[in-house]
This record gives sequence, C-alpha cells and structure tokens, in this order.
Amino acid sequence: MNKRYLIAFFILFLTSISFLAFLIAVPYGVFLISKIFYPENELTFWYFLTFWILFSISVFIVYIIKNQLKNPLQK
Repeated sequence: MNKRYLIAFFILFLTSISFLAFLIAVPYGVFLISKIFYPENELTFWYFLTFWILFSISVFIVYIIKNQLKNPLQK
C-alpha cells in the first residue's frame, strides 16, 4: 500500500474522531450552560436542535470524504 494513502487515512481517522468528540461535546455543553443560566428551563429544544445541526454537517462531511476517496484529486 502506498505510504501517501496510509498518511491520508491516518489524518482522516484522527479528524473523524475529533469531529465525533466535537459532535458530542457541543450539545452537551449547550445543555450544561442552559442549566447554569436557566435552571428552571432545561432548553431541551435548543439542545436537540444543536445536535441535529451538527449531525447534518457531519453527514455532509462524510459524504464529501467518501466521494473524494472514490475520485481523488489528481496530482
């Protein structure tokens, strides 16, 4: 296997793990901040709205990466 593809796969792997951590941390952070400022109202609507917006962005990024792996840019 080509060394360049291994490096690209490793970078994509680290990027996907960090993006998944971001996808989990941001809605949880929004939820915690909403509990600090509004303890009587948990703002679950904004929590799930943030989660689904980030989830749709991640699906779009995976779609781009998948197409890029099928048709890599020419050197």
